[in-house]
Amino acid sequence: MSSTLRGLWLVSLLAAVPAAGQDPAERTAGDTLGWHTVVAGETLMGITQKYLGSSAGWRDNWRLNPDVSDPNRLSPGQKLRIVVKRKVRTAELAALSRKVEEKPYPEPWTSAELGDLLRERDGLRTHERSSALLKFEDQTQLFVTEQSVVFLRDTGGRLEAAPRRSLEIVEGQADLEAPAAAAGGEIEIVIGGAQAKARRSAETGNRSRSRRTATGTAQFMVYDGGAEVAAAGRSVSVDPGMGTTVPENGAPTPPEKLLPGPRLTEPAPGTILDHSNPVLTWDVVGDAARYVVEACGDPGCGRLLSRHVDVKGTRLQVEPLALGDVWLRVTAVSATGLDGFPGEPVAVSVRSLYRRPPFGTAPAPAAAPAGPAPLAGDAPPGARPVPTPPKWKPGAPGAPAATPTPPAAH
Repeated sequence: MSSTLRGLWLVSLLAAVPAAGQDPAERTAGDTLGWHTVVAGETLMGITQKYLGSSAGWRDNWRLNPDVSDPNRLSPGQKLRIVVKRKVRTAELAALSRKVEEKPYPEPWTSAELGDLLRERDGLRTHERSSALLKFEDQTQLFVTEQSVVFLRDTGGRLEAAPRRSLEIVEGQADLEAPAAAAGGEIEIVIGGAQAKARRSAETGNRSRSRRTATGTAQFMVYDGGAEVAAAGRSVSVDPGMGTTVPENGAPTPPEKLLPGPRLTEPAPGTILDHSNPVLTWDVVGDAARYVVEACGDPGCGRLLSRHVDVKGTRLQVEPLALGDVWLRVTAVSATGLDGFPGEPVAVSVRSLYRRPPFGTAPAPAAAPAGPAPLAGDAPPGARPVPTPPKWKPGAPGAPAATPTPPAAH
């Protein structure tokens, strides 16, 4: 083994040594502990594999046994306190729209289905005009919008009295909604080198949006609760109604106030539509650089139907929608790219697949009124009339020559 590899192995071992003064029994919430008697040839990694099906948590068992100096050299007959069963935190795929894939670690990407369970280190990927809603055991929800990739990060197998959930956004956007219950534990959102630890309000919990842009910039927007955002050695506190931007490899910007939610003025709530592509209008929001317009299959937008992300004005004709109930909402975006509060969703019902012409175009000519069937020789309605040939008098100028009459046969 080279000196470099030996050095790396030593660093790894030192990092895993239990800290002095810590009581491992106080850090085992959610795990079941037991005793194991060592037999010849066993290691902590092998013992962990035997009980948990994976050796990834062997450091936890080392922390539980501070008298063990080398996890690879155990004495036969030695009794060890180990984790015999681990509570696996999961997230259920509670809603999905169109094409959504999941990646059960360490398997490849595969099609996701409603009701699937994702565990730590599993991934979720949404495609264009697709979305997914993950629901965790404490009723925390994560809405993953179109063209996004999210992973449930491995917390390193550390035993903690309060569970910590870490979610990594590789690309795209996700909305977090956490209940106010204190037992929910800590929630961390990771985007590149930036980390945001969500704070729950005792009344409203936490509602926030996190995004990784195409340039690698991280954006954090807090609607309820709060967050501590850290990157590049700097940390900022983001209060409700505020947001911050973290450039790739940079530090968080000072928090700025989020724009209010636009009020949709057309169509009115409860409108029954006789067409599938309605025109939406909404009130102007000051300082808005653009708007995002969404059509969803539920009030919380867990099922995305369509999304327009770069609307400059306050009027838009959405793309054709499917039959059924639809919720429409608009969000104003600031010049720095931070989303404001989503507007109140407006529920409408689409009852016809008829598509109206794009607004601003001239209407099609009206059809001719129904009438009696035309007589033989009459021109059909709307046809150009055929001119009647002139009646010539014999010998008149321009008159055709008379056709001679053949002599009668005898």
